[in-house]
Amino acid sequence: MPNACLHHLARLLAYLQAGGWLMLPLVALAFAIALTAIRAAATHDTDSSTLAALVAAAPLVGLLGTVIGMSETFSALAQQQNADALLANGIAKALVTTQTGLAIAIPGAFVLAVLKTKRPQNKMSPQKTQNKQKN
Repeated sequence: MPNACLHHLARLLAYLQAGGWLMLPLVALAFAIALTAIRAAATHDTDSSTLAALVAAAPLVGLLGTVIGMSETFSALAQQQNADALLANGIAKALVTTQTGLAIAIPGAFVLAVLKTKRPQNKMSPQKTQNKQKN
């Protein structure tokens, strides 16, 4: 059993290493989304603007990883120095950061949708409420 855990941990570390330094903000975003969602659920907070901003940022950081990875790939092709390894590393970074950004954003979007559906809905618009109070 411990060998299986070590194997999975080694695979996770290799995955994170393939994404390069951009994995740090992606992991931080994942934790921030989880903590914000837990806090919102525990306090019955209906303001989900912080969670929405965090969820929106995750695929953008992943997209940044795609751009950086592809830039490294084309740079390696241009230099033709050990191009195969550099090409593989650049493509891996592009794919891993994009995949991670989407893997963070998609569940976050579902949590955001659940929080929004639990928000109490006012049947009357603010304008109608003001008019009713004046009468």
